[in-house]
Amino acid sequence: MDPVRAKRLVLPVLAALVLLALYPSAALAGAPEFSCTAQTGKAGYYIGEDVTVNFELKWQYLTQNYTLNVELWNSSAKVADLETGKLIDGTHSPNGTYTASYTVSGLTDEAGSKTYTVKVIDSSSQLVVASAQIQVVVQSRTIYMSVAWDDASGDRKIDTGESVQFTVYITWTFANESESLSLKVNDQGVEKFIDVVGISPGSGSAQKTYVTTFENTGTKILSFWLEDASGKHVVSKSVSVKVGTVEAAQTSWIDKITQAIYENRYVVIVFLALLVAALVLVKYR
Repeated sequence: MDPVRAKRLVLPVLAALVLLALYPSAALAGAPEFSCTAQTGKAGYYIGEDVTVNFELKWQYLTQNYTLNVELWNSSAKVADLETGKLIDGTHSPNGTYTASYTVSGLTDEAGSKTYTVKVIDSSSQLVVASAQIQVVVQSRTIYMSVAWDDASGDRKIDTGESVQFTVYITWTFANESESLSLKVNDQGVEKFIDVVGISPGSGSAQKTYVTTFENTGTKILSFWLEDASGKHVVSKSVSVKVGTVEAAQTSWIDKITQAIYENRYVVIVFLALLVAALVLVKYR
């Protein structure tokens, strides 16, 4: 190889090695990078509840300062400014992490699921340097009811005149406001008021009892329900219990004979066949 040409090739390599030795971080650093993650504080919200957005921003290879805005967008427009004018000191912290928690109103006006995008925007260039999606799930109020019973003797056999306690368990989720509901029962055709059940915002539970007796045997059906101020049934539950023992009907002697013949029908058939054969032999003997 020509010595002049070889010298030209060696000099740049030597210069790069000198830079790498003196400024290793600068030589290895890449272009400035931003990335972010975001998620809601809860898996589901009730109607009217504020939404919490937990946010994390990461950056690396910065060589200058940045002023950033954090915005929340739907599919076509900005919904809220989460943070404005956040200074990232890239000259002293070329690599770093920033976390924040934001509270946003107006995202839970109706039940359903909506997707939003958290955008990190460079305020000087208005370019989006990082983004992450979140899903806001809004649940409508749901109320559950279950009923258990126990008799006074505790033997799970209800006798006539024996007191029976019905325990009504009520659970609700995603209630957006306080409300008073009336717990009622239809006991053998008679409607009765049991107690008021107070529904609190969010999730909760309540327990009420109802005691009654039954004066005759048979299957009894009791219906429990919660009723709002307008008289509308919010949730209901029916319970069936058996009172006393129902005696089996007396079997007549004709039924007993018929049953015995049926149970031994093959023996009867053989006996009748032998009887017919005997009569035939006697006749023609």
